[in-house]
Amino acid sequence: MSEFAQLNIRNILKLNKTEVKNEFTRLVESINLTKKENYDCSSLNVWSYRKAKDVRDGVNIKFGNMCNGFPFEIAGIPFFNPETAYVAGAYAREDPESIRIQHLISKERNGQKCKRVYRHNPEFTHNMRADFYLYNVEWMQYVLWQKCQQNNDFKELVKQIPIDAHVVENTTFHHGATATFWGAKNIELMIARGQIEDEIERNQHFKYKYQLTKAQMSASNSVNNIGCFVGNNVMGKIIKVCSLSLLYGQEPPIDYDLLTEKGLTMCGHIMNFNQTK
Repeated sequence: MSEFAQLNIRNILKLNKTEVKNEFTRLVESINLTKKENYDCSSLNVWSYRKAKDVRDGVNIKFGNMCNGFPFEIAGIPFFNPETAYVAGAYAREDPESIRIQHLISKERNGQKCKRVYRHNPEFTHNMRADFYLYNVEWMQYVLWQKCQQNNDFKELVKQIPIDAHVVENTTFHHGATATFWGAKNIELMIARGQIEDEIERNQHFKYKYQLTKAQMSASNSVNNIGCFVGNNVMGKIIKVCSLSLLYGQEPPIDYDLLTEKGLTMCGHIMNFNQTK
């Protein structure tokens, strides 16, 4: 167990049952998933993640939706990563074509490919639910919570996030329309990190390229208190809510009523969200 996880647990153990619930409620209610944010890295404890090998204070913050290595299931159907499970939610109907597409998505290991094919290819997207964007944020919360509940390695990783930390998905180099919805951008930070990486490449010599890459990543990850992250940062907030829920032993505020109302299905089977409350 990391020092961060130990500190989190020590702080929570000081509270009685009522205080635990009240503190959790206070913290979670301070997080508005879809609100645009401005995180000042010079004054806040911002834990930003971008790549699978990113490290913050010795913790491999492998939080990205595209990352494999933490398999889990949705309604009994296995998925390799959250991105594929999220995309499958866009086809949550009982018609044969939707069922076929969900089966194809569940077998896809590559989250980037899944997004490219099943979110943008008209061959499939004509069958997406028209109301997907009315429940997609709650669906994403549900998917991430299932990953936390079912995969112990990911659960323990998320529990290492300090209670006072703001988790941010760094989408500075993303150009998609939703880059600052799911994540946030900090150009100033990435320029500073790029300068450090360039300096290492100019002034240090390594026998193998992977040694250079490792040194650059280590130096880059050590720079965190520059600039501001601006964006809605929905993914970072969901990770943070999951972390708090695990640490305080509480359910995240997922709108199960909305998900139930939508009559979502997975590979032909209606999903019963009441069983997850």
